Amino acid sequence: NSALGGGTVPLRGSGHPASSGPSRATYSPSLRRRGGASGQSGSNMQPPRGPPQGGGRGPSPPFSPLDLRVFRHMAVQMVGHPMEPGIMQRISETDPEFLRQAAATALPMFGSFPRGLQQHMVQSGMDIMEQMVANVPAEPATDEAIRTLLGKKVVVCGVSQKPELNGCVGTAERVSPTNRVRIQVKLPDGRSIALKADNLRIALPLDLLPPAEAVAAALAEDVEDPVVLADVLRRFENSKSVDDEQASQLRAKQAERQRVVNLARVTLARDDPRGIPTSPELREELRISLMSALKQAAAAKLKPSELLPASRKLLDLLELRLDPASAAADLRDAIELSRSAVPLMSCCCPDLTRQLDRHCTAHQSSP
Repeated sequence: NSALGGGTVPLRGSGHPASSGPSRATYSPSLRRRGGASGQSGSNMQPPRGPPQGGGRGPSPPFSPLDLRVFRHMAVQMVGHPMEPGIMQRISETDPEFLRQAAATALPMFGSFPRGLQQHMVQSGMDIMEQMVANVPAEPATDEAIRTLLGKKVVVCGVSQKPELNGCVGTAERVSPTNRVRIQVKLPDGRSIALKADNLRIALPLDLLPPAEAVAAALAEDVEDPVVLADVLRRFENSKSVDDEQASQLRAKQAERQRVVNLARVTLARDDPRGIPTSPELREELRISLMSALKQAAAAKLKPSELLPASRKLLDLLELRLDPASAAADLRDAIELSRSAVPLMSCCCPDLTRQLDRHCTAHQSSP
């Protein structure tokens, strides 16, 4: 067998042939990875249970990867249970110093112990390992918004405590090692700052242009996002460039786009506290209001996440109208209304929109 494969090998210096592997032993977790709650590093190995020890401990050899492989084979031979693939690597990464001490302590003693005690020691060692792996904190999942930004050129935006950073272009290098909801961003001047994903956006081609050229590009390309326009203007102003007509035009455009976005948000939030009315008339009034607000928000190019609550409420209203007991003409109207709302909502809740679309198809095909 290869060094990392399954199967068994004779123990070094044990004098025992390789075993075909008895049935899996039952673990009795009596050994713990750490001593008490002190959190201090080092081994807390207790004397093994069972028969008294025979023979003394030899000099501790230096720890090497071979020790890991041999210990794994000993576990297979004595317990008949190969460790999970990768378990040794996980243990080594978790607490290499503890494993080094455990291996250096256990391996020299094996050859001089009776077979029953050897089996007991393997069980105890696996017991320790299982404790170590069980105590490894789960790696927190990296947020989708963070994964989208990593490795890309980004623009800092919406930072209130250090507004001078807004508009700066940098590189999203990695998740912050001290705070996993933040990203380490390297700035052109060599500084590295940790920011939340909400304070970063992926840089557009115009963000990488010199400030004056970026102003001209923002006007020529008809950029509508007020945040992008504000970032372009901020870079222009920070560069101490001479103000000109194009910069004035961009300021006016940014102010108008911000007004449109703010109005769309206010309109969208107007119906947010309202629940679903019981009266059909009030439901229809709410549906009309939500449809109008969503169209305005979509035209203002609000983020899909901002449209989601109103879209879900509209979806509930439309499904309530799809009542099979309704008159044929009313049901046709409800289906038509629902179909017209599908493109509007598809950008923020595609799963629910597909559900509504299937619902409409089912009612349309029913007699």
